[in-house]
Amino acid sequence: MWRGMQVLAVCVILGLAPAGCGQAIGRGVVGPPTPVRTVAAPLPVPTQPRHPAPSPLPTWTPDLSGGPSPTPGIVLVPHSPHVDVGQTVPFTLYHHCGIDFEVDFDGSFWDAVHPEPRPAGLDDLSQDGTMTLLDPDHARFTWAGGTIDYTRHVGPKVVPGLCA
Repeated sequence: MWRGMQVLAVCVILGLAPAGCGQAIGRGVVGPPTPVRTVAAPLPVPTQPRHPAPSPLPTWTPDLSGGPSPTPGIVLVPHSPHVDVGQTVPFTLYHHCGIDFEVDFDGSFWDAVHPEPRPAGLDDLSQDGTMTLLDPDHARFTWAGGTIDYTRHVGPKVVPGLCA
């Protein structure tokens, strides 16, 4: 019995197959080892790529059908400080791309009530004047040549990139 346990221990240490060791224990001798058959386990298939492809950058494509473009352009973030209702502050209106392209006032963007046609008397690219917060949703730009009324823009301000 003791001899059989020694043979089994040798078989385990040498990595011999249990069937071969059993035969050797039964005969009391260790014969040629039974080859151990190993089967390679398949490698796991990854469920997600290690380095996913980068997300596409937003672009703007004009929709000639007259509807809104399905692909956005540049999303603007307002940076202007808060003002109180009735407060008038110095303001420079940059209007090269339109009178409501990027009007940032009171922490929001603003849309011109009448964006077209462009009011006469504005300087070429920008106009110095003042902006007054009339109520929480209405503002007025005033300069020596007139006024432009605005409503607070709702949602993100998306522009098509550089204007011509």
